Amino acid sequence: MNKEELKLEEKCVRLARKNGFVSMKIEKTGHKGVPDRLFIGKNRIYFIEFKKPGGGVVSRQQLFWHNFLKSNGIEAYFCDNFDVFEDILNS
Repeated sequence: MNKEELKLEEKCVRLARKNGFVSMKIEKTGHKGVPDRLFIGKNRIYFIEFKKPGGGVVSRQQLFWHNFLKSNGIEAYFCDNFDVFEDILNS
């Protein structure tokens, strides 16, 4: 994870926590492509894969997990800027 991506992730986590969400960093032990974070709020659970601002590259494994989660009715997103995260949080 590059510095810009880390700053974005930290800023988004602060906003989520301010809005009553719990945020957990996901350990990727042997599971390449698993999203970076799990967010849990009132009646809401979603996974976010943070990308470098301006658009990072989505790997084949990340796309697999994204599609797997969505096909099982779980909210999953790629996020490369704060406004996108804010929209996700407020949707």
